[in-house]
Amino acid sequence: MRPHRGRRNLLSTCAAAWGAALQAAGEISVGTPWASDVCTTSQMFCHHPEYLARAAGVMLVLAIIAGLISAVS
Repeated sequence: MRPHRGRRNLLSTCAAAWGAALQAAGEISVGTPWASDVCTTSQMFCHHPEYLARAAGVMLVLAIIAGLISAVS
C-alpha cells in the first residue's frame, strides 16, 4: 500500500459525505426522513448549503491532487 492511499481515501470519503449532506439540504423541503435526520444533526450546514458545496469541491480537488502525486511517485 502506498503512503498517500489512506489520505486520498479520507479526502474522497469527506467529499462524498459533504456531498450527501448537501443533497439532504436540498431535500429537507420535500420532507425526506433521512434528510430531516441529517439536518437535525448539522443545522448550520442545512441552513448554509454553500459551505458544503465549497468544502466538498475543495476536498475533491485535494483527493485528485493526492492521487496524481501518488501516481507520479
